[in-house]
Amino acid sequence: MKIGSKEAARSAAACAEVARFTGLPFGDVVGLPVRQRRDLLSAARRASDRQLETLYFIQSVDGGPIKIGRARDVKRRMAQLQIGSPVWLELLLAVHGVAKQAETDLHQRLAHCRVHGEWFIDCDAVRFEMKSFLIAAGVL
Repeated sequence: MKIGSKEAARSAAACAEVARFTGLPFGDVVGLPVRQRRDLLSAARRASDRQLETLYFIQSVDGGPIKIGRARDVKRRMAQLQIGSPVWLELLLAVHGVAKQAETDLHQRLAHCRVHGEWFIDCDAVRFEMKSFLIAAGVL
């Protein structure tokens, strides 16, 4: 059976993801049966969802909407966002050791403040959530 280019690309991407999560060489992953690759990929994704990351709040130095997201490497993420931004950005708050679900829950609580995607109006509700993280950390 001939594999189409889209299928081949998806398969290669899945193999690369399995290799990255498991530490196996890419060539070894490609040689595994498809079912075993799928099982490894599912397990890797479940493990990834449980990993703790850093929740961040980023805003333009001139004010405006606040981006609430999470990343393993906040400095790298800031650099990525800065490249696509016409204004200088600053990190308002970084909360280390946060699970993916915490970000999801926060976005749901602040849905009424959402501008677009992960960007929220700079309002009392957003500032209250930021302050709550500071209090929980014993900073305030």
